[in-house]
Amino acid sequence: MNKSALTVGLVQSQVYKGDVEKNLDTHIEHIQNAALKGADLVMFPELSLTGYELNFLATLAMDSSHPVILALSKALLSIRFSLLRARR
Repeated sequence: MNKSALTVGLVQSQVYKGDVEKNLDTHIEHIQNAALKGADLVMFPELSLTGYELNFLATLAMDSSHPVILALSKALLSIRFSLLRARR
């Protein structure tokens, strides 16, 4: 059996409460940097796009057709990454 390594990038970064656009820009920057360093997978903490704004979770919730998710997906495709998300 042929084994290969999986390089994982774990991101711990400043997040901005409720500022989804700024957090999106930060995510894309980290993803691009990780790709340049050879990462196969990049992982972010839960709620890092919304900035842990628990009082506004319902307002800030996003499904797969949300413009922010689409923008993130588009950025990922440009570097041949895919978006994975957990389902509840």
